[in-house]
Amino acid sequence: MELEGIKQGMSLQLAPGDMLVLLSDGVYEYENRSSELFGDERVRKLFSKHRDLSAAELGTKLLEKVFAFGGSANQRDDITVVLVKRTED
Repeated sequence: MELEGIKQGMSLQLAPGDMLVLLSDGVYEYENRSSELFGDERVRKLFSKHRDLSAAELGTKLLEKVFAFGGSANQRDDITVVLVKRTED
C-alpha cells in the first residue's frame, strides 16, 4: 500500500527542553455530559502550565484532565498521545 503525503527523510531538531507533541483528535473532541469538547484551549493551557514536567508526567497529567473532564460521558473516538521531550545536555 502506498501512503500519500508522507515525506521521506524528514528531520526535526529539538533544543534542550523542547517537546514534540502528537495528539489525535480524540483528545480535542473528548466530550463531557453537556456535549462540550475538551478543545484546543484546554490542551494549550495544560501544556503551558506544566511545561517543566517530564514527557511521561505530562502525558499522565493530560490523560487525567481529559478523563476527569469527560466524566461518565460516552466517548466516540480513540485517544493517542505521543510526547517526546529533549532533556538538558
